[in-house]
Amino acid sequence: MPEIIEIMIAGKLVRLYIDKTGPEDRLIKNIFADATVAEAPHHPPNSPAASGHVYPLASSSTIRRGEGDQSPLFPPEYASCQNLSISTHRLILQSVESTPRSLILEFTAQ
Repeated sequence: MPEIIEIMIAGKLVRLYIDKTGPEDRLIKNIFADATVAEAPHHPPNSPAASGHVYPLASSSTIRRGEGDQSPLFPPEYASCQNLSISTHRLILQSVESTPRSLILEFTAQ
């Protein structure tokens, strides 16, 4: 599983970023996702998702990820029918945890 090495390195880089920066530098501006093969056709033609690129999640996003017990990518407590940007909540990247197949990022509200 080559992704284990990639995830471990990514986790260490995020940890280094957290250690070397102040809270104001770690404010979340947006949350991005990459569309699965099954999701891509449901996006507009020539959009980032349909073209295989990451795309920003709206606060009304219902995208979920995970093996078995899936969870939403956009935090449900910050979902908004007005599609407010995640940046309006002033969330700060607090910590990172690595698993063999993913990074788990923890945020706190300022």
